[in-house]
Amino acid sequence: MNSDDERCSQEVSYRNLLEYICSNNGSIHDSLILKEESTDARGIYAQEDIAKGSLLVRLPLSVVVSRQDLPLSYQYRNEARIASAWLRCVTALIIRYAKNKRTDGIMTDKYIQSLPISYETLLHESSWPTQEVENYLSGTTIGNMICADRKSNTLRQRFEQSVKPYLDSNKQLLDIEKNDTIEEEMWQKLYTYFETACACVSTRGFHLKNDEESATSYSGPFLLPFIDLLNHTSNKGRKCTTLQRRSIENSSDNGQSSSAFFMYAERDIQKGEEILHSYGSLTSGQLMQTFGFIEQSLMERAANDTFEHDCENITPCILSRDDIIQACMVISASNIPQEIEDKIKDVADSGGEEFDVWDLPGNSLADRNTNIVQKSMPEEIMIDFENPLSDEIITLCCSQFLPDEVFEEVCETYNDGDASETILTTLSSDILQDYFLGCLVLKSIQRATEMKLAQYRPVTLKEVGDEATDEEKLKSLLKSCSNNSIHAMYGLTLRLEEKACLRQLTRECEKHLNCLGYSENMEKSIDGDKDRNSKRIKL
Repeated sequence: MNSDDERCSQEVSYRNLLEYICSNNGSIHDSLILKEESTDARGIYAQEDIAKGSLLVRLPLSVVVSRQDLPLSYQYRNEARIASAWLRCVTALIIRYAKNKRTDGIMTDKYIQSLPISYETLLHESSWPTQEVENYLSGTTIGNMICADRKSNTLRQRFEQSVKPYLDSNKQLLDIEKNDTIEEEMWQKLYTYFETACACVSTRGFHLKNDEESATSYSGPFLLPFIDLLNHTSNKGRKCTTLQRRSIENSSDNGQSSSAFFMYAERDIQKGEEILHSYGSLTSGQLMQTFGFIEQSLMERAANDTFEHDCENITPCILSRDDIIQACMVISASNIPQEIEDKIKDVADSGGEEFDVWDLPGNSLADRNTNIVQKSMPEEIMIDFENPLSDEIITLCCSQFLPDEVFEEVCETYNDGDASETILTTLSSDILQDYFLGCLVLKSIQRATEMKLAQYRPVTLKEVGDEATDEEKLKSLLKSCSNNSIHAMYGLTLRLEEKACLRQLTRECEKHLNCLGYSENMEKSIDGDKDRNSKRIKL
C-alpha cells in the first residue's frame, strides 16, 4: 500500500469511527479532523475556531471497551479465581479482534478498524529489539525489567495463566459451546490478539472515576474510541481539554443512569491547533513504559542537565537491597572502619573523652539479614531526586553495622497467637550524627552508587563517538532529529535522569560527611568540632 492509499484508508477508518460513535448516541464536534503529522504520528486538529466551553466529545458507555458485561469468575487448575479489571478489559478487546469480520477487505468492527496495526512499545521485540534494549537501556530500571521479562517469557506466562483459563472457562464469549474444545490453532490466534491487546490497553487505556460514584466503583481501564486519538502534552499552555466522566440519565432504559465520557474546550481553540490533553503528571520512565514515548521537553532537559531548575517528574533510580548490602560488606571489609576508629580515638584522647566505637557484627549478620532485614526491607530501594537519602536506605545500611544489642533495640516483635514476627523499625537521618555509624553508612551508600553507575554500560552510536558523554550524545541526536535515533534518545534520557538521582544521593552523602568532619585526608579534620565527632548512637 502506497502512502496515498494508506492516507485514504485512514480517512475512511476515521469517517467510519465517527459514524459508529454518532449512531450510538455519541457526539464529536464538527470542526475536529484527523491529521497526519508525520509518517508515524497523527493527531486531532481544529479545522475552525472553537469557543471555550464547547462540547468536543461525548462518548456513551455503549461504545467504550472495558470489563463491563464480562464474567467475574473463572477456573484455573480447579481453583476458582476472580478476574481483574485488566484481564476483563484485555479479554474484551481480544474478543473484538476475534469476532471482527472482513467484508471485501474491510473490517466490520469500526473501532478495531481505527486502531493501529502495531504499537511502539517495549512489550514487543518487533518494536524494541533486545539488542537495542541492551544497548540503549543498559543499567536502567526499565531495561533490567524488560530483559528479565523477555528471558522468562512473561507475556506468554500471563496468557497461559490468566487469559487462556479465563476464555476456556467462558467459551460462550467466543460463541463456542461449553463442551467443545478450543483447537491449538485458535489458541495461537488468540495469543496474537492478546499481544496486540496488551499494547493497546497499555498505550490507550484510561483510568478515571465518576465523581458521583463510590471509591469502590470501577475506574478502568477504559478504551475510549476517538478520545484515544488525542495526543499528550505536559505544557499547561498547550493543553486545551480534560477527560471527564459523569452520570447521565438514559431515557431509553427506564430512566436509569449510566456513565458517559465528556471533553469540553477549556479555552478558545484556534483554527489549525492540535487538540491536546494530559495523560497525567508522569516521569520519562512512566511515559516510556506505559505509552512508548518520552516528551521532547524532557529529553532536552536531560541533554542540558537542567534538573536542578526543573526537578519535577524525574525518573527515580532503583538500587537493589542485595547490592546495598554487598556495598556495606565491602566497606566493612576495607580499611575504612579502622581509619574512622583511629580518628575517633585521636579526637577523644586530645579532649580527654571516652571514644565510642564497637565491633562490627560478625556471624550474627547472616541470620540477621535472613530472618529480619530481608523481611522488613523491600527488594528495591527508590532513589528520588528530591529526597535521595531516604529513611529506607539509611535503615538498611544501619542494619549492617549496628551491634547485636542495639539492633535488638531497633526491632519490634509482634505476636499473633502462637506466631510472632520481628521487623526492623525505620530509622531517620538523625542517627547519622553518630560519627562511627554515620561514616560507615554514608561511605556504604557512596559505594552502592558507584556499583550502580558501573551497570550503565556506554551506549554505542554510529552518529557519535564512544568518548562522548551521555549528555553530548543526546544533544547530537536531538540536533539531527532523525526518527531512526528515537530509541537511542529515549534510552539516553532515562539513563541521565537516573544518574542525576544518583548524583543527588552522592552530594547528600558528601554533605553529611562534611558535617561530621569526615574527609579522605582525616588529619585535616581532627581539630574540628570535637563534640560532634564523638557523638554516640541516639535511638
